[in-house]
Amino acid sequence: MNKNIWIINQYAGSVFHGKEYRTPSIARELQKQGYNVTIIAASHSHHFKTAPEISCNYTLKDIEGVKYLWIKTGKYIESKSYKRLLSMFSFMLKCFFIPIEKLNKPDYIIVSSPSPLPILNGIYFKKRFKAKLIFEVRDLWPLSVIELGNISSKNLFICFLAYIEKIAYTKSDLVISLLANAKEYMLSRGLKAEKFLFIPNGIDLKLLNNRQNVSNEILKHFTSSTFIIGYAGALGIANNLYAFIDAAELLKENKKIKFFLLGSGSEDNKLREYAKKKKLDNVIFLGSVAREEVHNTLEYFDICYLGLQKSELFQYGVSPTKLYDYMAVSKPILYAIDSGNHPVLDANCGIEVSSGNANDIATAVQQLYRMDIDERLQLGKNGYEVLMNYYTFDKLTKKIIESLEAL
Repeated sequence: MNKNIWIINQYAGSVFHGKEYRTPSIARELQKQGYNVTIIAASHSHHFKTAPEISCNYTLKDIEGVKYLWIKTGKYIESKSYKRLLSMFSFMLKCFFIPIEKLNKPDYIIVSSPSPLPILNGIYFKKRFKAKLIFEVRDLWPLSVIELGNISSKNLFICFLAYIEKIAYTKSDLVISLLANAKEYMLSRGLKAEKFLFIPNGIDLKLLNNRQNVSNEILKHFTSSTFIIGYAGALGIANNLYAFIDAAELLKENKKIKFFLLGSGSEDNKLREYAKKKKLDNVIFLGSVAREEVHNTLEYFDICYLGLQKSELFQYGVSPTKLYDYMAVSKPILYAIDSGNHPVLDANCGIEVSSGNANDIATAVQQLYRMDIDERLQLGKNGYEVLMNYYTFDKLTKKIIESLEAL
């Protein structure tokens, strides 16, 4: 008899709705292994590129063989806003009243953050259905809110989140962490060591194989004589792209080296203005492309750049999705993140430098530019081999299944 899994993730997307692909990727792999999966998600998310069509408070849909139960929640625009906070509480409260008669009784319940509130739903459903409860941690709440929001640990809402965190670690049968070094932190919050499982982000081979050709509008920017260091992803404050542009300024005399930014985001216009004021003709903004075009566009880069602002949070590790996209196209990676883990050094697929240091970034670019082409290509191949051996979602999901079956 096939076992049933509920995945409660307020921000879960799909191949049609975007942009949170981890949950649907894992769900599809679980389905392949004989599990019946239902994803319980909100009808609105700041990650969506297209919102799902809903007809009432609870709308059941089938997407690529996976059941989705969309819970109607309020809309918001800014990811940091009181309306988003309200939607978190709304989702959690409505989740208690889902039409369970339309769903398979769960054997396993996976609650995925960043919103930790649905762990309360998970605890309730665990008792009701005598199911096993798994908590997937993407961000360390409330620590992330304290560090990034500069909020006191004595704030009432922070205290409430700390309580939620404690019961999540103590009541869950298994805790999946995307952060490699988070175990000691979680142990200090009540987790038992044997419950910890590290499962980072990875690549979905279906998405990787479903590529589309690059548009002529993008292609016109690429020439064989140009050495390109490119960034692909959100143009947000967290990605530290001002340092990327500052590095371009340091290398502006070398007319062969160009800095490309692929994507859009909250800092898009400010970054363009920043580059314009510096009169940099070696910085090119490509804008956004469809998810299916990303990998083919990355093929034109010589180096792929990944950066984040400095944060104490990163001592517990990071697992950026774009890291695995870069590995997938066999490109050397320039990693400008001060993190507790060192994925690029471990894979021998590029160079790691200090976060936000334009001089270090520029020096690393020059090092890769002057490197023998075969040596540079080997760095890219190293990353691809590590990706295929360890970080495809079919392999990552098998590790999850092994742990589920051992519960």
